Amino acid sequence: VDPATLSPDTAARAARRLVAADDADAARRFLPRFASVMSEDAAIARLALASTRQDVAWLVANARPGAWVVDALAAVPEAWDVLKPLRLAVPATVAADLLAMRADQLDAAAETAAHAAMTPSAKAPPRPGAPGSAPVGGRASTPSATDLPPGGEALHARLAARWLLEGVRTGDLERDRGILADLADLRARTGDLDAADALLRAAAEAAPDDFSWDFIRARLLVEGNRAAAAVDAGERALARAHDDQRLRAVQPLARALAASGRTPDALARIDEVLATTPIPASDVEVRTHRYVTQVRALREELAGVTIAPR
Repeated sequence: VDPATLSPDTAARAARRLVAADDADAARRFLPRFASVMSEDAAIARLALASTRQDVAWLVANARPGAWVVDALAAVPEAWDVLKPLRLAVPATVAADLLAMRADQLDAAAETAAHAAMTPSAKAPPRPGAPGSAPVGGRASTPSATDLPPGGEALHARLAARWLLEGVRTGDLERDRGILADLADLRARTGDLDAADALLRAAAEAAPDDFSWDFIRARLLVEGNRAAAAVDAGERALARAHDDQRLRAVQPLARALAASGRTPDALARIDEVLATTPIPASDVEVRTHRYVTQVRALREELAGVTIAPR
């Protein structure tokens, strides 16, 4: 379709749909056609293609609540002062959840694209050094957040989600319990693992009978390549866990031990937990069976050995 044949409003709607379909390059063809239009479609499309504070301000004043807040937050994460009124459009926790989900979708799309790029074509495998091939002596790298379409980066979405949750945090463990895990994850995934660890460590100290905070700490630390600290957090989580909580707690601990070069210790801890945790009969519908499956799969992953169900 030639953008020049469309009305400005129609071009804006088309661009917004293309942006939603993650086709920013195609959407940009329509941008000049609606450059001076101020409408919900035009402003949201421009946010994804060429972020401007003017569009955010217009959306705050004119657009339907909830229909645009995620686009605006994801597109202009650095414009915090302008974005503050957006928190009135939908609850901060709801917007943060939507942004985090969108970031996960972007990550999944990037991983799929990277996998496709590294998979040789059945008809004509790419020659070394050709586009889509692995570099000589190494593997093709997975696209980072900055490789994704402008305005739709997973990192930007997580920064905005983090800002929202930081804004509603009270500092009281009981009142914040519902957001702490998500906030810690967002801190870690926006490059601030120390802040994530400090948040969870404080929660663990305030609730010494709750294994979950050290469990989350161990997971984030091992994902952040801090194996030694992850082992410590994992041991604390396992010591505080009860019943089938132990099946959850042993997983990041085992990964941390393996990452520390202690795979035999990781397998021993898994075997100990599997042997000592009461497991209901298979016809009883409880979450324990899901945890057992996860732990057995982890053991197979670490050892390369299939273990028979009990």
